[in-house]
Amino acid sequence: MLYKEAEEFGKECGLGFPEEFVNNVIIHCTTLFTYDNINKELNELKEDAKKNGVVFSEVCGYAVDKGNALLLCSMCTKLAELDTNRRKNVDTNKI
Repeated sequence: MLYKEAEEFGKECGLGFPEEFVNNVIIHCTTLFTYDNINKELNELKEDAKKNGVVFSEVCGYAVDKGNALLLCSMCTKLAELDTNRRKNVDTNKI
C-alpha cells in the first residue's frame, strides 16, 4: 500500500494527521490484507510514508510525531513512564 492510499483511507475514517493515516493501516492490517501480503504491504507503506516525511518509532514501529524527541508512540511513552515509576519504587537496600 502506498502512503497516498493510506491517507485517503484515513480521511474517510475521519483522521487528519499523517501518523494517524499510517497507524490506522498498521492497526487494521489483518482486515485489509491477506495474511501472505501483510509484511509486503506494510513495508511498502512504511517506505513510502518515510519519503513523505513520516517518522517511525524504533521501539514499536508505529508512526510518531516528529516533535517527539524519543520517537516513542503514546503506548511506548506510557510503558516507559510505568517502568520509570516502578524503578523509583524499588528499595535497592533489599537487593
